[in-house]
Amino acid sequence: MHHQDAVASLRALLWLSRDYDHGISWSCFQGAWFGGQRCGFALLFRRQRLSALHFNVVLPQAADAAPTRAEIDREIVFVRQELGLQLGTAISDSGANFHWGTAWSRFDPVGFQASSGLQFALHG
Repeated sequence: MHHQDAVASLRALLWLSRDYDHGISWSCFQGAWFGGQRCGFALLFRRQRLSALHFNVVLPQAADAAPTRAEIDREIVFVRQELGLQLGTAISDSGANFHWGTAWSRFDPVGFQASSGLQFALHG
């Protein structure tokens, strides 16, 4: 999928799109759903080709303030379970590898947040 096609297809959810003029662009979307929960996601494009999808999930009773480590861990467990159901395999601490790329959900200690997404293998 090319950047312009993705943005046009998801225009109703588009929040922000930024081209860094060196072959990399990000488009961020909000108002989507993952596993029955609200989520936001960002698409990374390298040379106009989809390279990765990063997302976060808003679970019920999540505080409006910065999340606690327990809330972050609940999000990670939820995302791993849902990704496992959708992809047909368990998602471990190190993620899961496929012929098309990698899926992951883990704690990011630098950002103190859940880091979840799909990284696509770019061929050619």
